[in-house]
Amino acid sequence: MIPPRPAVRSAGVKSSQLVITSYAVSLDPLQPGEQFTLTMTVQNTGNVGAQRVTMIVGGGSSSGTGGETPQPGGVSGGSGEFTNFAPVGASNVQTLGDLTAGGMVQASQNLIVNVSTTPGAYPMKVTFSYLNDKGEVINDEQVITLLVYSLPNVDISFYRPPDPFFVG
Repeated sequence: MIPPRPAVRSAGVKSSQLVITSYAVSLDPLQPGEQFTLTMTVQNTGNVGAQRVTMIVGGGSSSGTGGETPQPGGVSGGSGEFTNFAPVGASNVQTLGDLTAGGMVQASQNLIVNVSTTPGAYPMKVTFSYLNDKGEVINDEQVITLLVYSLPNVDISFYRPPDPFFVG
């Protein structure tokens, strides 16, 4: 006979999870050489708050422990992907503050489409770096897709030089 074992109870996992629930661009359609604003709605879908949230457009990370003793390190946003889209007017790193469980915040970034970008769908990495309830640094990475179009150019010219004409 097998002796009965005590039931194992889960205390529940407490964590934060930052998710981009929607995003939009200020210019439609996006074309090479044009500046636009990317606006994102960020929600904490976890069950605990996220402290000192930093958004890094293009990807990156944050290091350090976030505890009592300062550690070397910081936010690395310079290693991001900027081949097709680049920040304009401000850094690609922004602080968003604290985000409670279930809370939302609007974040925006001014960008420019590189003139050498060909039409297509381009993924863009966005990293959210924050401290969890234990003071540990967490990096949540998200990917959104931006569409670049090339509108047709119409060039009208004469087959041969026009004959002289008079008005009136």
